[in-house]
Amino acid sequence: MKGSQIKMNNYFNEQSHIDALWGMGYTGEGIRVGIVDTGIQDLSHPSICDNIIKGHNWSLDGSGRNNITSSSYHGLAVASLVTYVAPEVELVIAKVLDDEGCGNPMRTANGINYCIDNNCDIINCSIAGPHEPILEEAVNKAANRNVMVVASSGNGGYGTINYPATYRNVISVGAIDKNYQIPYFSSDNPLVDLLAPGDNLTLPAKGCSVVDSGTSFSSPLVAGSLALLKEKFINDNNYFPTRNELYTELLNCCVDANNIRSRYLDFRRVI
Repeated sequence: MKGSQIKMNNYFNEQSHIDALWGMGYTGEGIRVGIVDTGIQDLSHPSICDNIIKGHNWSLDGSGRNNITSSSYHGLAVASLVTYVAPEVELVIAKVLDDEGCGNPMRTANGINYCIDNNCDIINCSIAGPHEPILEEAVNKAANRNVMVVASSGNGGYGTINYPATYRNVISVGAIDKNYQIPYFSSDNPLVDLLAPGDNLTLPAKGCSVVDSGTSFSSPLVAGSLALLKEKFINDNNYFPTRNELYTELLNCCVDANNIRSRYLDFRRVI
């Protein structure tokens, strides 16, 4: 089996009961996910080495358009969280941030468009920044092509708004901790669709693991979950779901979090 059946010692399994979907045999097979991020620190890492099918470098790091490697573990961690949930997905890598995580909305838009043009079903953007029309246009193009865009809400705390997460055609994901609370850093506003683990997660890096927090790591858990749900929908209905149908399937797998104004995944609801 492809993908990162690595032991990350996190609380996603406990909160989401993802075993319910795994137990039904869903792995993300036949689903393609775009990773718009820093690139991949270690292309030979067992969590993603058999999943990546192509990639392009839109950053200005001077390493060449075909070089999707990075000294940052961010993109590797994000991609590995997708394959942890959905180990059989195909990955398309759009490197739009340099090794320091710097980029701009135009490069992010280029990455989204690249993933659309390479037939991604789902695109994960663990990126938060300002609004720019070119970025919104790319998101709307994805929606028109029936592609789901998932984005991290950002790490600015309560009341902050970031893009592309805030756009109408994007699923905005904030963080939840192991105690079902919103961590102080998670951007929280009425446009956040749902929460996923993002606090003190153990993540893969080249030759080691790291512990980090952020909504960057919440978003790919939802992207991977969408891959499983799309595979299940196709199996159950014998046709490809629309974005609205897949979004409904996602919300049907959410429960309201106690004491906070939001919801999180619980896949026991699909049984």
